[in-house]
Amino acid sequence: MPQTNRKVRFWIVISVIWFLLATVVAVYLAYHLMNDAPSYFDTGEFHTFFIISNMPLIIGWGIWWKAPGLLKDVDNFFTGSGSKDESIDRLRGMISDGLHVLNKPVNTEQEFENWKTDDKNWVNTVYRELESAFDESLAESFQSVESVQEFDIASSFNSEHNTQKLFLNKRLNILINIIKESI
Repeated sequence: MPQTNRKVRFWIVISVIWFLLATVVAVYLAYHLMNDAPSYFDTGEFHTFFIISNMPLIIGWGIWWKAPGLLKDVDNFFTGSGSKDESIDRLRGMISDGLHVLNKPVNTEQEFENWKTDDKNWVNTVYRELESAFDESLAESFQSVESVQEFDIASSFNSEHNTQKLFLNKRLNILINIIKESI
């Protein structure tokens, strides 16, 4: 049986409440139909309703016991919690991609145009990931870098490339901070 954490304990409490509520409703329905206190547990309606109403619990806990990964996937699908973890992993990979763009050598005007395209594509990819996994305001704060401390980077092709590299470096730092705060 898997270790219990806060989320599992929460679902245990929900399951107990579900079970008790289903039992109370089944008892009420059976007693109301029979109007005879000693025999209300022996009715077919009681057993049918009791079993059907608790079937999700029986199936859910059976899956959790035998295949906890499957239940986690179902839980992540409904809560979206797994997508954030997966997004953080993708963003970590995008940091590596951004560093590759930042350090890519540029020696000609054509290479600089290709570099600008790579930079723009990287920014758009990270923006879409942040927007879908987190929220639009966080994505906007990543994308809209307005100013940077100007200094010369030795490997820059020209002053525009230097400025764009400074913007890219700032975005990388913003992305690193977003990931740190999300963990």
